[in-house]
Amino acid sequence: DGQVRIQVKDDGVGMSAEKVATLLEDGGEGSLDHIGLRNVHERIRLHFGQAYGLRFESQVHQGTTVTIVLPGSVA
Repeated sequence: DGQVRIQVKDDGVGMSAEKVATLLEDGGEGSLDHIGLRNVHERIRLHFGQAYGLRFESQVHQGTTVTIVLPGSVA
């Protein structure tokens, strides 16, 4: 589909759906929670467009998958 997808998976403790939903949210003034994830996600989107960035999938006690989505013509 013209995209490059890089996936990083683990089989650790995982996260709840509620936690996953907050990973890219701004926690408000003074909040430093997940600032690195938000920063990388926003930089990808600013450079390549809204269709790209970070995606998270996780299940408690099952692990987490992070997918980085980039346009196929990056290389």
